[in-house]
Amino acid sequence: MATLFDCEIDIHLVYEPPMQDSDFGIVLTRGFQLPFAPCKGLFLHNSEWDELADGQGVELTNVVWDMNRCVFLLQATYGNVDFPVACIPEEIRSWLGRGWEWGSYMDQYDGGDSSDDPKRKRVGQYEDITAGIDSDVVERLHTIPRNERPTAFNVFFDALIRQMAVVSCSSEIAYAMDKAGRYLGHGRVEATDENAGLLWYQYQKEYCDMGIVDRLKWQDKVSRYPTLESVVLGRSKKQSNARAGAK
Repeated sequence: MATLFDCEIDIHLVYEPPMQDSDFGIVLTRGFQLPFAPCKGLFLHNSEWDELADGQGVELTNVVWDMNRCVFLLQATYGNVDFPVACIPEEIRSWLGRGWEWGSYMDQYDGGDSSDDPKRKRVGQYEDITAGIDSDVVERLHTIPRNERPTAFNVFFDALIRQMAVVSCSSEIAYAMDKAGRYLGHGRVEATDENAGLLWYQYQKEYCDMGIVDRLKWQDKVSRYPTLESVVLGRSKKQSNARAGAK
């Protein structure tokens, strides 16, 4: 009988725009087994993991053998270029529906005890932020002024800003999104404002010229925005019942 190696993999979902290809992205995780020891550069494909039908799979960018837990810790990145920003929550939920979990294998090591499995939140009821909106409008929701967009999308947009500001490499883009209330950068769908490009440049330069104290103040402000996890996972059944009872 072949030896099976326990593996835990983090996949970094990068949506460009608004993120950059070098971004940390949104991290999902899962465990599985392999009949051989994995190595950096190996491509893994599983039709139950993602929606790719070409069999190319995802490339392992980092491989660590945890000698204490006897498990391989793996990392991979999955890039999505010109994916509709408004559809990101539903797309992530489709990954969760295929067995992935929100979080990282690094959660296992929080607190110094890696023997206990971290508690993962379950997928709850989600308010579709694209419901009832024409597909062409959905494509450009992130470029539309904030006061012309559905509240549910604005909540997600704030959560995305927080995610990018706190855990990513795109803080200057997140700052520009926060200042403008929308995305004014490059992409397949762009804002049509005559001065959009100039404003986008000015906002990013403003961030780059800020001192560390002002940057920390801004990060503290956006840290009060909803978390992307709470927006994507939605409300639990208990929370939904409590909300319904309060009406």
